[in-house]
Amino acid sequence: GELVKVPRRLEKVLGFGFLLCLDILLRELSFGPLQVAWSLLRALVCGRRRGASRPDGREPLLTLTEQGDVLRLALLLANVGLVSFFFDDSQIYHYIRRESFLK
Repeated sequence: GELVKVPRRLEKVLGFGFLLCLDILLRELSFGPLQVAWSLLRALVCGRRRGASRPDGREPLLTLTEQGDVLRLALLLANVGLVSFFFDDSQIYHYIRRESFLK
């Protein structure tokens, strides 16, 4: 009886994992660029903000979190650029059409 319940439980876990990954992807694609734009705009308009200073006495333009957001967006854009450069859309389309198990 317990073995029969495994596929249903596994489907629930896999479904939850898929939704979680989809949520993270959509967040990175929608809110990531908005956060970076807001951070850079605020840094340009406000200049240096008061906050934790570095050992040399200068204050950073962006917080550590904002720097991480900029880095994540740069990596995302670099990945999109590399994928679009190395993969041809028409070849991928015709490969998928050729494969019977993907139909």
